[in-house]
Amino acid sequence: MDFETLQQLWDGAGNRPDPETTRQLTETMMHDLKTRRRRLALFVAALALGLTAWTGIAAYGLAMQPGGLDLSREGGAVLLLALSWIALAVVELWRRRHGAAHADPYATAPATLRALMDENAMARRRVKFMAVMVGLGLVAVSATLVQAEAAGRMTWDNVASAGLVMGLVLALVWGAILLNYFRRLRPEAGRLRERLNDYDVG
Repeated sequence: MDFETLQQLWDGAGNRPDPETTRQLTETMMHDLKTRRRRLALFVAALALGLTAWTGIAAYGLAMQPGGLDLSREGGAVLLLALSWIALAVVELWRRRHGAAHADPYATAPATLRALMDENAMARRRVKFMAVMVGLGLVAVSATLVQAEAAGRMTWDNVASAGLVMGLVLALVWGAILLNYFRRLRPEAGRLRERLNDYDVG
């Protein structure tokens, strides 16, 4: 969100915006909220589609495999798939709760601000949750690699190389998560609270 523009509009109105300024403020916030909701909905839909395809492929492979599922060989992969579905379910649950709690966030500027604050709080919870899930995913990937080596599908050199690559990828993911949380979400939460307080005081 362009807080500088919001601040200029608010200060220029002497903390008591006229109808035209209120309209500009509200439209800016409404557009931002709609964009965030749309992006999250598309992300959840894409993740659900990808997981469905992954699950279907895995199920087909097990059906063709003599003896069916063997957790001593595929336990890590099953855990990774289960963690992915759990993450998707939790994110979707939070998204639905946010939508239900703010079913009509565009009625007034304060209502839009409250919806944006709740969306920001949801995003911060999501970031913390995903950081934990990435850690659990590392355990699942490690188990998958060890089981692959034990089953003769990979050598230790392959396992070491794959582990290094996955470690670097997860480090980058964690770095992006921390950067997003501390550089964008936390400061944004404070500024949204300030704007809502301005409305309440004004």
